[in-house]
Amino acid sequence: MTIAHLNTNGLLDKLNEIQILLYETNFDILAVTETHLTNDISDFEINVTGYNLVRKDREQGHCGWGGTLLYYRTNLQAFENKTFESFGLEIVLLEVLVKSQKIIVASLYHPPRDYQSFLASFDEFIKPLWLKRNNIVILG
Repeated sequence: MTIAHLNTNGLLDKLNEIQILLYETNFDILAVTETHLTNDISDFEINVTGYNLVRKDREQGHCGWGGTLLYYRTNLQAFENKTFESFGLEIVLLEVLVKSQKIIVASLYHPPRDYQSFLASFDEFIKPLWLKRNNIVILG
């Protein structure tokens, strides 16, 4: 399985490059941070042929920065895991079945401020995850 990460600083402006990258590299999963997407932009508008996506946009009321998503090949046995959404993190988690083992792949974005609250939230998030899973990949 091939997995990569990009910080795009605005996905819409780089969508063509991402489409080419995924076509040329055939990554199974691509994590994208700093997407700058809002809920008025549909998944269809950022679709890449041959890939599904899961995303977490910056919550309303905040500036339009931040956000994260995962593109994953349509042939993967994968589903979004929303169990850990309550930790206040900009994160999406994907559970992928590979050779009868589940792998958690996460894309996480943290803005460059307030590190203490981020570290506390991340600690609360990661502890129960480590107890349930051995195979965890966190990108961002």
